[in-house]
Amino acid sequence: MKHRLLATALLAGLGRQAAAQAAPAAPISSPTHQAAAPVDSAAVLHQLFRHSRRVGLLGLAATTGITAGMNALSDPRQGRQIIGVVAVGANTGLLVIMLVDRLKYSHRREREAIERLEQHQPLRPYVQRSYALALLKTTLPRR
Repeated sequence: MKHRLLATALLAGLGRQAAAQAAPAAPISSPTHQAAAPVDSAAVLHQLFRHSRRVGLLGLAATTGITAGMNALSDPRQGRQIIGVVAVGANTGLLVIMLVDRLKYSHRREREAIERLEQHQPLRPYVQRSYALALLKTTLPRR
């Protein structure tokens, strides 16, 4: 019985596959599936750098955390001092990461990346990864 059901399912699947290959696929002409417009690579790169610089401004919030941690360190209770040490350590690390990102995505490096793109030279590896993802997102149709 199992073999008969398996053979029937297999034949039905093969029949659907043959029918799909025989009938040409009609292009979908709904307003949600429009052809992708040409993408301006320099604009995508500019938007990527601008967004990354904006994220780098979160380092300002880290300085507030460092200040709160320093205030907790001056408290005589040991529990508050431990919280202060953790807050200062975590926020210092966050501040360093944000500053490095701010330098990596500076206006000077943006101009350099756009010039490299126009001259068909390879981009820096971290820019290439982010740029490839941003370019993919802009070329995919929106739902």
